[in-house]
Amino acid sequence: TTISPSGIEGNNGWFTSNVAVTLSATDDISGVNKTEYSFNNATWTTYTTPFNITNEGNTTLYYKSTDKTGNVETIKTETIKIDKTVPSGSIIIAGDTAYTNSTSITLTLSAEDATSKVAQMHFSHDNIIWTPWEAYATSKVWTLTTDDGAKTVYVQFMDNAGLVSPSYHGI
Repeated sequence: TTISPSGIEGNNGWFTSNVAVTLSATDDISGVNKTEYSFNNATWTTYTTPFNITNEGNTTLYYKSTDKTGNVETIKTETIKIDKTVPSGSIIIAGDTAYTNSTSITLTLSAEDATSKVAQMHFSHDNIIWTPWEAYATSKVWTLTTDDGAKTVYVQFMDNAGLVSPSYHGI
């Protein structure tokens, strides 16, 4: 028996959409009597048509086939990883002070992703041109532009599935 999961593929083996599962079995001698699947390795469902997995997180799928003479295949497993939710986060510039006379400041960052976890972040002065992605951290030293006036720093976070947050900014 083989399994073919299909959906929108993200990064690191994650899907970023519901996943349709197709099971296929062959037996060249007596033929296949039935194919079954289970989510708990206890209650089995006879496979007839592709089905969807919609839950975010890791879903372990057990599957097996039985031939027409009653031989049961060794149970196989596949873990389907789904994350459909972008990370969320925030940014605080220079400890949230109203003014600074230094161009070198510290950004305080916070991001969450309940399913595949936050992996990376990148930054921008204008929400158009971004720094390269880098590993997520809770603080970053940043250089402000040298002209006078209010400054805005933007950040986006990416989770391990490759989903990118909206832009968050601090002024």
